[in-house]
Amino acid sequence: MSKLIRKLDHLLSRLQQRIYTHTGHEVALRYCAGSSETRAALVASTREDWTPVTRDLVWGEPDGYYWFGGSITLADELIGQRLAVHVEAAFGSVMGRSDPQCLVRVNGRIVQGVDGNHREFPLTEEARPGEAFDILIEAGTIEDRRQLGFACHLVRHDLDVEETYYDLRVPLDVARLLAEDDPRRSLSCVSSMRRWMPLICAPATTPGSMLRWPLPVIMRVKFMRLRISSKSPSSPLPATPISTWPGCGGCARRGRRWPAPWPPR
Repeated sequence: MSKLIRKLDHLLSRLQQRIYTHTGHEVALRYCAGSSETRAALVASTREDWTPVTRDLVWGEPDGYYWFGGSITLADELIGQRLAVHVEAAFGSVMGRSDPQCLVRVNGRIVQGVDGNHREFPLTEEARPGEAFDILIEAGTIEDRRQLGFACHLVRHDLDVEETYYDLRVPLDVARLLAEDDPRRSLSCVSSMRRWMPLICAPATTPGSMLRWPLPVIMRVKFMRLRISSKSPSSPLPATPISTWPGCGGCARRGRRWPAPWPPR
């Protein structure tokens, strides 16, 4: 069981990498050191006198405040996509505390905080042509160490992959916390995934490899197969539209169907 859990951890790590994927676009940033007392003035600033952010930027000090701002106009190739921004910083953690702590404003409105455990913030659910966003990040540093660099990358956010990742991760985390001799450790949703490991991890050139399919379809197919196999392992899956299956509304909205032919067991 421990070996199986390690394999599934590897699978989930690969799946997690597909939740947010880079678009190749980056927000050009400028920065300025400040304080909590100058917050109002910095929020209203035009940033013309701020310093451009480069890769070799060194910043941060105990109880320091730094501001990073920039604007981006969405390219035509991003139209219709769900987009977020990934914050790249030298996040560190001391006794469970992440440093720096960031507060994000988009078009003047506070949207969320960012730290070492939450590095993405939403930008738009459906990109429109020529849509522009102004991003302002207030970064507070606590520790006595210097930060190297700061960047904001535009990323695609795939809700189907994210939902499936947590659908599979939660029962695995439960199994990991149980004792080795606990019968509940052999959860059906974990043991049933064993048959899928060769297809998921096989090279894309291997016949029947699931890497040939779009990842949201792969995980939805596998997840629905687990639901069925727990009731009737020998019953085949019918080649019906995804819209007829529960829990696959996101795929159905995009008109996806089950890949054919069905891979061998």
